[in-house]
Amino acid sequence: MFLVCAITIIVQMFMTGNLSLVIGETVILIAGGLIYIFGVVKNGAWNGAMTKSSSKKDLIISLICVGIFSIIFFLILKKNAAIPQALGIAVCFFVVLSAISYFLLRGLAFLSQRKSDKLKAS
Repeated sequence: MFLVCAITIIVQMFMTGNLSLVIGETVILIAGGLIYIFGVVKNGAWNGAMTKSSSKKDLIISLICVGIFSIIFFLILKKNAAIPQALGIAVCFFVVLSAISYFLLRGLAFLSQRKSDKLKAS
């Protein structure tokens, strides 16, 4: 459902080229995603049993995912702005969201490890 909502927002941005029209949906999608992730980690469903998280893996995942969205964001922006301005905004978007994404993944890994340690101690 999260992916369908994200795709819908991207399609709407491509069609209108106006970020302000999808701000509400974007905020709701991000808030809902964060609440869902918190619930998953809190309940131990993401305990790292399948793959172990590492700083390097989290950085690579962050860069790839945010890179894809930054390219899409740039393509949307260049419809309504000069290319240098759109590129500057897209690069700032990439840098800021890459950092946020990386620290979020590291935080989730920490919470997941803590939950796993509690379960092993019980």
